[in-house]
Amino acid sequence: MDPENEDYAHSVLWQASRDFDIRRFEWNGRPSKRDQVASRYLKQTPTELAREVLAKTPRCKSVTRHSHSSNLNEVTEILCFYKPSLLDALIEGTIAEQKHEDEDIGKQLSEIEHETTTCPGIYYQALVDEFGHSPLPRQLLEMCHLLRKYANDQHQNVISVIDAHRTHRKGIRKPVTQDSQVYLRCAKEKRIIPSRIHQILDFCDALEKRITSMKNSQRSVPMAGPLVLVGYSTNVKRRQREHQGHRSSNHIMNLAENICQILHGRDFHMDSSVVFPIKNPRHVELAEIVITRITQATTDVGGGFCHYPAGCNNPMPKEWSKTTPAKKCERPLAPKKLKKTCRDACLADKHEVEGRRHLPMKKKTLETGRKHVIQNNRDELGATANSIIRQQHRHK
Repeated sequence: MDPENEDYAHSVLWQASRDFDIRRFEWNGRPSKRDQVASRYLKQTPTELAREVLAKTPRCKSVTRHSHSSNLNEVTEILCFYKPSLLDALIEGTIAEQKHEDEDIGKQLSEIEHETTTCPGIYYQALVDEFGHSPLPRQLLEMCHLLRKYANDQHQNVISVIDAHRTHRKGIRKPVTQDSQVYLRCAKEKRIIPSRIHQILDFCDALEKRITSMKNSQRSVPMAGPLVLVGYSTNVKRRQREHQGHRSSNHIMNLAENICQILHGRDFHMDSSVVFPIKNPRHVELAEIVITRITQATTDVGGGFCHYPAGCNNPMPKEWSKTTPAKKCERPLAPKKLKKTCRDACLADKHEVEGRRHLPMKKKTLETGRKHVIQNNRDELGATANSIIRQQHRHK
């Protein structure tokens, strides 16, 4: 059978998921860590939320090179940019559902998207159906079961149909090579990256832990807070098209989308929105850190697909780098170098007095220049250099 046939692909994954037993999970009925944090965030003011977000932020360059008060002001400014309704929707994970139902949220998101046509921005993607609802908990557990099989090279039938589904996507050509597990391979070297396998397994562990902590009433309804991805780009529209076509994208997110579409139809997709325009160079790293934190989009809590630390690889636009060049650290000259520099300057003055053309003196021509200096001026030059050194020390 052709693995690109949708009916065949569905039957293969359905057969592969038959050995999935939901009874092996221990359902404790306690709120998950992700839900506990979200409920706490909803009760806090922007200033309180900024303090908590900044306290749990990893020590990256964008944070350590500025004072705590400066970082707190910037984080508070980012959070105060949102209206309360949109900020709550980000925390709860209901952006995809409410942007078509709530006029205020839809209007603010459209304004943000329009602003990012001329500046960088932060985008937000959620795994939802056509109504903005997340898959059911059981469906997500089946997805994790098939993700584990994809990471194991012993299940070639599962791997082949998931890889073949990639060729159906808009803008994707069929792979030239016959390599399997294309989502685990490096695009340039065509080799399997072991870290990607570990990232998939860690994601499955965290998501299963989150789901098994749900109450009985939550197991038969779409999961509150869908799986999301938060990212930064200098060209948001182009980056959204790359994610849609699975080009230079997040491998865990691409696999999850493929599996859900094969098993449950193409209604499940990654809904994308632009949630923050970046007009301040300080917000290039901090905005991604803040929004990733409040949406809990990281794999370690089972809330999303972000496995790389936020804000650690965000290039600044070329226009900004030209207008705001990095300042070089100006260090005071050492006394010996300062004395040599003063003597060179005095030698230049002497040459000008004698009517000779002066050129910048190098180390090789320094001895030649000294030969033209009258012996009686040597003491005067030394005294002048020493006086300049003393003035420099007084200013310090």
